[in-house]
Amino acid sequence: MSNLENALRLNLIEEMSLLPEEFEEYGFSSEYKKNIERLFDKMRGDRIHKFTKKATIIILVAAILFLLAIAGGARIIMKDRQFAYNAGSEAVQYQVVGKPTPKYVDSITVGYIPKGFTKEVVYEDKSSFCWKYKKDDEYFDITKCLINSTVLLDATEGSTQEIQIGEITYLYNKPEDEEYSFVMWNNKEYIIFICSNLPKEEMLKIAQEVY
Repeated sequence: MSNLENALRLNLIEEMSLLPEEFEEYGFSSEYKKNIERLFDKMRGDRIHKFTKKATIIILVAAILFLLAIAGGARIIMKDRQFAYNAGSEAVQYQVVGKPTPKYVDSITVGYIPKGFTKEVVYEDKSSFCWKYKKDDEYFDITKCLINSTVLLDATEGSTQEIQIGEITYLYNKPEDEEYSFVMWNNKEYIIFICSNLPKEEMLKIAQEVY
């Protein structure tokens, strides 16, 4: 994703957050109501109502616009995998777009664990789980948290990469002068990230088997 696309995405999220949650109820004018009543009275006097060609076109266009509006709204709702991130000079801030409904965290499933690593539970609660895996001087921490969380991780500006694997976009960043790097993503239900001193390829292999 280009810097321009990311900037537009962040700006759209900011604009959406400014929209009111409730709108004032719209009321029709008295003149409009009188015209509608006269129209209904006239229609009730006829058994068959024929539309002119012009009226038919107007109705079809209105119907198409209405369907497009519904489709556009559905795309916004269904794209709950989308995310926004702000890669600053010292950190990456990651959020899932919209207001997703969170589910409590109750476990972590890790399908691939490199040979020789042992697990240590760092903490577990309803909002997040964190497990650490170690083997001598190598390690990887897996954290799974609520989908509506805002995750802030140490990073280096300009070094964040988007890596698409299947349907998921992973963010990878390795801060300068640090031994560790991280991979972050969401699976529609939770935000998950791995912090490790393992090679990027190994981290991504682990990430694809975490649920």
